[in-house]
Amino acid sequence: MITISAGVVTAIVLVLIIRKTAIHAFRSQGWTYLSFRPLKWKTPLEGDAPILLDEQVEFDARHGHYLRIAEVIITLSAASIAFIPQLHVPAHSPLFAYCLVLLGESVLLSVVFMFLLTYFYEESLYAPATYSINRASWVNGVGFGGLICFGIAYLLLACQVGWAVADGALTPAK
Repeated sequence: MITISAGVVTAIVLVLIIRKTAIHAFRSQGWTYLSFRPLKWKTPLEGDAPILLDEQVEFDARHGHYLRIAEVIITLSAASIAFIPQLHVPAHSPLFAYCLVLLGESVLLSVVFMFLLTYFYEESLYAPATYSINRASWVNGVGFGGLICFGIAYLLLACQVGWAVADGALTPAK
């Protein structure tokens, strides 16, 4: 039960820290809202100062990329949740349970990220000023929180399997 609670608390703390960091960064720039279609910048061949153009950057392509990244994380996490209990390690440590919870949180946060990003993007098409720094910070917190949960889980799993191989409890395939 402690490992489950630790995994949930880890995910919540990550999301809140990332959200707070994003809000601080947005406020320090003086922004009140963000745009999914900002103006383009061009860097001239000569000189260092970029030039602001009178064109907007389309978000549709990037939106698709973000959703595909979340889909990959969901797929890998869900497959790992099904695979990890099948490991033939003599002694399952609480670390495996913690990693399973983190992978589950990664799936949940990635799905929430996909929902929030799509919902806020669609809403901003009709009212551009609705994508406030509060909403943008939630998208950042949930998206990067899911990614970091995924990374932590895989790092810990790699260490645990490495320790099992080093101890002779798990023999590598030949």
